[in-house]
Amino acid sequence: MNSNDRSIVALVMLAHGMVHTYELSIPIFVLIWLTEFDVLSLGVAEFDRAVAEELEVLVG
Repeated sequence: MNSNDRSIVALVMLAHGMVHTYELSIPIFVLIWLTEFDVLSLGVAEFDRAVAEELEVLVG
């Protein structure tokens, strides 16, 4: 392997590791989002409370 091959492999390894780091941060943010934002869970779908109240007014 020459130095050009090594630099390409190093770049790809770094990019691959950064993707996995990004993927691992998503579950942490989901926990924060669930506590910070008010969400109404309906089993299949989830609505923001403001949207749910608006739908309730429209439906009756």
